[in-house]
Amino acid sequence: MITLVEIDNLRAALAFADFLNNQGIRCLIEKDGGKAKIQLFDYQSLDAAKKELERFVAEPNNKRYQGASWEGESSTEVRDVQSGKQSTQESIDGFYQEQHAGFGGFWAKAGRVTRAVAIVSAIVFLVSGFGTNQSVLSGLFFFSSTDAMLGPEVWRWISPVFVHFLIAGLPLHIVFNVMWWWELGGLVERYQSAARLWFVFIVVSIGSNTAQFFDAGNNFGGLSGVVYGLLGYLWFYGRMRPNYPIQLKPALIAMMVVWLVLCFTGMLGPVANAAHLSGLLIGSLLGIAWAQKDKRDGRSNEYD
Repeated sequence: MITLVEIDNLRAALAFADFLNNQGIRCLIEKDGGKAKIQLFDYQSLDAAKKELERFVAEPNNKRYQGASWEGESSTEVRDVQSGKQSTQESIDGFYQEQHAGFGGFWAKAGRVTRAVAIVSAIVFLVSGFGTNQSVLSGLFFFSSTDAMLGPEVWRWISPVFVHFLIAGLPLHIVFNVMWWWELGGLVERYQSAARLWFVFIVVSIGSNTAQFFDAGNNFGGLSGVVYGLLGYLWFYGRMRPNYPIQLKPALIAMMVVWLVLCFTGMLGPVANAAHLSGLLIGSLLGIAWAQKDKRDGRSNEYD
């Protein structure tokens, strides 16, 4: 590691470090109290980093640096010198909670793909009369037959994930699905890319919707299959790259798997079990495949 600079303002250091990482200049931050030391991974990038540092010192409030971090949310690995922990993991558990409390912090956890899917789900829920207006839902459900799959209504491969229903008269279905989508999808989009999240969303949506159709017909809806896909993706991507900063907690994985099993018992009423299970399997395979691809491409080799 090569020390580039030590900055007293952690927020400014994170903005600059995020900018460097976005430019392909790999770095991390060593946090010691209120001070932040930016460390480079290789000497070859030192000259380029110094030139950027000169520009940063001259105009630290330039939008090129402010825009590198999503509304205050950083994707740069932060190692706490005092505790010896990697603080990027802490961002999942509420790192910077004081700086990002309230709606602003919640909004900053998601990118454009995460937000778009959540907003479309909310709009569909409202327009469909909280999932009761059949005239609206009929245009969004999956195909009614295998022959219809070859027709022009291609949106039906995806649209069921935006459909949500009331549970016991309450909007629990959409609240829990969007909450988990926001958290897990936000992690993929922040720490990898919007394009990666979009790819996972499309593939898992099509796969889980198709599996549920062949299992129980087309009267279903919800993001839960995609949520399980993201769970599997992050779970196995992390297993394939043990030092990757986003490692889902075993307790979280266990809770989601137990919930999956409980749904299969029928104790919780009618549930799209095939969508859940297929989503988990497809997401897991995508996590393994992308982890291998990123290794071959040399993307963040320090995570291997």
